[in-house]
Parts: sequence; C-alpha cells; structure tokens
Amino acid sequence: MQDASELPSPDELRSRESATSEKAWRQAYPIFWKLGMKVASLKLAGEARQQDREDCVQLAIVQLRNGLLGVRMDGSDSEAKSFDSVTTIEHLRNLYYRVLRARITDVHRKTAAIPENLEPESEETAPSPNEPMADEIWPLVAKLKPPKPELIEAKFILGLTTDEMARSFAMSRNTVLSHLRRGLITLKKLLEEAENPSHA
Repeated sequence: MQDASELPSPDELRSRESATSEKAWRQAYPIFWKLGMKVASLKLAGEARQQDREDCVQLAIVQLRNGLLGVRMDGSDSEAKSFDSVTTIEHLRNLYYRVLRARITDVHRKTAAIPENLEPESEETAPSPNEPMADEIWPLVAKLKPPKPELIEAKFILGLTTDEMARSFAMSRNTVLSHLRRGLITLKKLLEEAENPSHA
C-alpha cells in the first residue's frame, strides 16, 4: 500500500521539465488522494458527505500542485507563501494537510451546523491514534487556540509520534505534550458543555 514515504520529491513535483513534473504528479496523485480521503472521511463523515470529501481532496491537490508549480491563484490562502520553502517529503505532506484542512473548514463554515448528539470523552479512557475521534468533535477542536488543533490532528488523524510532531512544528517534545494535554482538557470541557448546555 502506498503512503507518504513513496511521494516524489518536492523538486521533482515542481520541476520545470514537463516530462519530469508530469511523471512525478502521476505517481503522487493517488497517494495524495488516499491520504486526503482518510482525513476527509474522519472530518466529513457519512454517505451524504461523500461528494464534499471528494471535492475537498481534489481541490487541495490542485491547489498544492498549482502552488508548487508557481501558478498564480486568485484568492490564494496564506499557506501559499510556504510552497517555495518545501524541501522534504515531510514538509510536503504537512503542507498538503494544511491546505486540505482549510478546504474542509470551508465546508464546515458553509454548513454552519454543529450536531446536537455529541458524546463526551470517557473519563476512564483517552482517545488513541488507533481510535479516531468522532466527526462531530472536529468543529469543537477547531475552536481551540493554535497550535492545539493542528497538534491534535497530527496525533489522532495522522498518527505522528511526539518526536515527529516536535520536528514538524519546531517545538520541544515537552511543549508538544503540554499543548496536547491542555488542548484535550479544554476539548473535554467543550464536549461537556455541548452535552449539558444548561450547565455551561
């Protein structure tokens, strides 16, 4: 099975030689699609959101390609300035997820609806990378102060280790763990308030 480690290098993807670039993108597209649909399926769950998931992933890949190739995009996001600085596959993957998250956030903003049947996290157990959090939680995760949403996604969706997150976010391991702990505590409070609005 293909994963991010099999992606072509950023230099190949942004090559000015069309044959090199086209070959690299033919290899990269199915990998980006698979990785993107995994994230989108968690954050836009349900059969009714299938088209939304596909649209978000497709648009994210197009924007990533355009950004790497230097194609001018009207209304481009702030992350566009990061395209030229991408030098490793790890940076490429993280930038792709940032673009995809922005497109998924756009969908949530358009629907502007937070489900009412939220279930708070059990006090006895905490979520693990092998137990993805329910789609309903993500609108609440987005309310946390940065970089907590990004770190929570990196851990529970992408399954990154603490060391990998420390490298990706240019933080110490202790800082990563502190942000995660405080973020999950705040998230639990938000879940409890959503479950019992009269006590908020």
